[in-house]
Amino acid sequence: MQTTDIYTVQQPAPPAEHAPALPGGQTNENAREDIPRTDAPSPGIPKRHGGRFPGRSPLDKENAARKDDIKGDIALRDETAIASLAERAALMHEKVVGARAAAREGKLLVAVITLPVYLGSERDALKEELRETLSEATGQEVAVTFDLGVYRGIRPEMSEEEKTLLFKEAGVN
Repeated sequence: MQTTDIYTVQQPAPPAEHAPALPGGQTNENAREDIPRTDAPSPGIPKRHGGRFPGRSPLDKENAARKDDIKGDIALRDETAIASLAERAALMHEKVVGARAAAREGKLLVAVITLPVYLGSERDALKEELRETLSEATGQEVAVTFDLGVYRGIRPEMSEEEKTLLFKEAGVN
C-alpha cells in the first residue's frame, strides 16, 4: 500500500508467476515474497502431549499424584490468605490499631487491639460490627476477641494444635 497525504492507494497484487509456491503446487496471489514459507509444522504444542486438546496422557497420573501431595499445602495457603484478608479488613475500621487472625476448619479467629473504648455497650457494639464486617468480607464464620493473650499467640506458621488451643482460649468451638 502507498500512503499519500489524505488517501490510501492500493497497489495491485503481483502477478501469479512471482508468487511463491505453496505445498501441493498451489499459488497464492496475496503471498508476500519477503516472508519465507516452509512446510514444517508450527512450533505449537508437542504431539506427545496430545496436541492442542490433550486427553489422557501419561503425565496425567503424575499430575494427579502431585495434586494429592499438595492439597494440604493449598488448604494452608487458603487459610493464610483468608486470615490476611480478615486482618486487612479489621484494620480498615477507624478504632482498630492492630489485628491478627487465624483460620481453622472454616472458622476465623480475629484478635484486635483498639483505641480506648470505655463503655461496655460500646465495646459489644464494636465487637458485633467487626464480626459482621469480617464475615461479609471473608465469607467465613468469624469470632472477634479483644484478648491481648490471644493477640500475642497468633503468629504465622502455627500448627493445628496451637490453633486449637488459641480457639479454646478465646472461647470459640
